Order: sequence, then structure tokens, then C-alpha cells
Amino acid sequence: MNTGRLIRVLRTAQGSTQEEIAEKLGISRSYLSQVEKGIRKPGLEFLRKLSTALNVPTALLVMGDDDDESPIMIALRKMLGEIILARLAISGSSIDEAGDMISSILPDEAAVEDSPAILKRKKDDGLNR
Repeated sequence: MNTGRLIRVLRTAQGSTQEEIAEKLGISRSYLSQVEKGIRKPGLEFLRKLSTALNVPTALLVMGDDDDESPIMIALRKMLGEIILARLAISGSSIDEAGDMISSILPDEAAVEDSPAILKRKKDDGLNR
């Protein structure tokens, strides 16, 4: 996943609009939109400020792209998936929404279905078979 798409997933999981985040950062909504679409490449200082606004570690925003399938990157993506699940649980979003967001980050669908947080949500929702 490229950085822009990751930003969009995190922002959406948080329930924030582009306008809200842009206002927090003192930038235009169109600039944030261009970053999310991959048209503009943000610098490290922007990513630091954005990570604060999204309440995630800066490292998650600079963790690399889909071509890096090293064990460290896969572990970071799984950690990011757990963060997204926690935020979705707080917001009351469905398991399907959580799975869709996480599957866009993790390398394979099975990792999403076997996630401890997904299994717990299914059990809590009475869906564990």
C-alpha cells in the first residue's frame, strides 16, 4: 500500500474527513486529497504532523510500500491492522468494514480472518462458529 492510501485508510478508520484533518494541519483539503491519491509525495515533517493528527506512530506512515514483504514490514502491517480494528470497534463499525480496511494492508486475506482481534470481534458479535 502506498503512503497516500494508508493515510486515507487511517483517516477513514478514525472517522475524520479530509477537511477536518486539513484544518488540523493548516493545509488545504485539495493538498491532502492529492497526497491520498499519490499525486503529491509528503515530506517527513508533514508525516510527523499527520501522525499526531491521526494518533498513530510516524513509523506507520513511512513504513514502505507493497513491494517490501520482509517479516518486519508484514509485522508492521499486522500491527496497523490491529490499530484499525481497535478504532473501528470504538466507532461501532462492522466486521466486514474492518476486514475490507485490513485486507488492503495485509499481504493475504487469510491473515485478516485469523487476526486475534477479528476472531474476538466475531465471538463478541456471536458470529464465531
